[in-house]
Amino acid sequence: DETPPPTTSIATRGAASRICLSNQSSALLQFKQSLVNIGPRWLSSWQHNGSDCCHWEGVTCNNLTGFVIALEIHDLFLPDIYYPSLFYPKGIAIDSSLFKLRYLQRLDLSYNLLNGAIPKRLVELTHLTHLNLSHCGFSGQIPVELSQMTRLVSLDLSYNDGLLLQHPNFSQLFRGLVHLEHLRLDRVDVSMSLRDVSMSLSSSHDLQTFSLSGCNISGPMDESLLHFQSISYLDLGSNKLESSIVEGLCSLGDITSLRLRASFMTGAIPPCLFSLPCLKELDLGGNHLNSGIPNLQLSQIDSSLTELDLSGNRLTGSIPSSLFNLSFLATLDLSHNLLTENIPSSHFNLPFLK
Repeated sequence: DETPPPTTSIATRGAASRICLSNQSSALLQFKQSLVNIGPRWLSSWQHNGSDCCHWEGVTCNNLTGFVIALEIHDLFLPDIYYPSLFYPKGIAIDSSLFKLRYLQRLDLSYNLLNGAIPKRLVELTHLTHLNLSHCGFSGQIPVELSQMTRLVSLDLSYNDGLLLQHPNFSQLFRGLVHLEHLRLDRVDVSMSLRDVSMSLSSSHDLQTFSLSGCNISGPMDESLLHFQSISYLDLGSNKLESSIVEGLCSLGDITSLRLRASFMTGAIPPCLFSLPCLKELDLGGNHLNSGIPNLQLSQIDSSLTELDLSGNRLTGSIPSSLFNLSFLATLDLSHNLLTENIPSSHFNLPFLK
């Protein structure tokens, strides 16, 4: 029998002292053969010529065992210019040869022309910690088998516009994935309240990326989000939260990007958001915020904010001059509001402002 990799894997693009196992190279070649629509340049190193598969494009091996532990082959298909619209190729299903790579820890097939349902057999990859199937064209129910993949640290199923979570629902799928640090499900139909979504992940104490824009999540926003004290990227845009922005978000001291665009947010902008020490991107555009823009205090002038989008709201009053003391600001959009003045030209001297 094949010897499993050690607990601590030593990864390499191919060690000189180890040739990858024949069953691994044959599985990879079979998988390549199933990708009928890839461009001629892609995976050109994958050949039946006895070459070490640990040196092949997108392949990483454990150099103690020869097993493939990472397969990262994204964006392989020919661009649109090669196909007239009437002859655009259909996506393909994931070939069963993939599941012969039993010691995979990282799998990235993003931006490929796949289709159908996400395979239930992914659960056979029991060592998997990182899975990226974003932008692939998958549809239908996310299989309940994914709930058994308890080693997952990073999961990205975003921008597969036909995916949904009903049976199982979000809670049933994610409650046991306690090691998750990065979760992206943008445009997956979750159809659940934000509180229920947040509580389902309450055991994922190390969650850093929480991106669920356009997921049919309902409000209101409440303190349940504050479970995630390690969060650095939060995107709940294009949902129907229909509430004010909770000031508790200002306790998320590690957050670098906060995106609540077009989520039916109302009320005032909490001034404390500008005191978040690591915040670089703040996007509150396309909502129903109806207060003035906060006047920043002296302690907030050293903010690391580089992108600020407050466009498309109902903000009133004048533009506080303190806003232009944000010395790292590169992008500022205040358009389509009810402000009483334009941005004075004297303020266009911020060193990084585009």
